Amino acid sequence: QASVLWNARWVEVVAAGQENPRYLYWLEGIRQSLEHPFGVGWTIEMLSGSRGNPHNDFLVFAISYGVIGGVAYGIAVVRSARIGVLQLRSSVHEPATLLGKVTFAASLCLGLNSLTDHLVADLARYTLAWLIISIGVAPSIVRSRRILGT
Repeated sequence: QASVLWNARWVEVVAAGQENPRYLYWLEGIRQSLEHPFGVGWTIEMLSGSRGNPHNDFLVFAISYGVIGGVAYGIAVVRSARIGVLQLRSSVHEPATLLGKVTFAASLCLGLNSLTDHLVADLARYTLAWLIISIGVAPSIVRSRRILGT
């Protein structure tokens, strides 16, 4: 059941027969982020006569905060998922393993949703996802500070 919904979603996302296929929004978002490499300030909508949202949070950040902002958002998502995986590998304690699983799952869900939707438009869900990730990443930060002696 879930795989059928997942496949239907991807067909919907990339289908060329749609009136406004997403890949055209993505191409427009890329064009706009390259036209404004330092960003235009916070915006969820695309600029200059374009309709709607690029349906990709990485592009929203790139348009808003420039190419550096889009890359930084991507790094944050990937780094969070990596920390979750490292917690899974390095821990023998059940709570830490569970925390690693939750961190990885939340990062993966956020990253995948950010590719095809505009999660950042729903501030409550977006904040909840990053709150869960932050709770999972915190022990890793504390551990690294102890190791470095700072």
